[in-house]
Amino acid sequence: PEGLETPAYSVEASRNTYEIRKYERFSVCQVTGAPASGPSGFQSLAGYILRGQNKAEQQMAMTTPVLMRATGEGERASMAFVLPREYAQAPPPPLDDSGVTLRDDSG
Repeated sequence: PEGLETPAYSVEASRNTYEIRKYERFSVCQVTGAPASGPSGFQSLAGYILRGQNKAEQQMAMTTPVLMRATGEGERASMAFVLPREYAQAPPPPLDDSGVTLRDDSG
């Protein structure tokens, strides 16, 4: 959506209804496991970013894309929000009981 920060990327291929993108390195907050694919996973991430439910009580702007990883054999589903660039190197620590974790990604 217009006006939301997005990590830099290049388009590897383009089809009628989608693009295959290669993103530069970025940081995310994520939830993993059964609640990740449902509303509770989204609410945990939105709380961390938008409502400042983190140890620094820091509210951050929403970004794109939202990343979903489906459950595969022996894997757990996950949902992740890209962190704004200004927080990528030193993101606010998640609350201990939130289920939110931090990691670097590229894709």
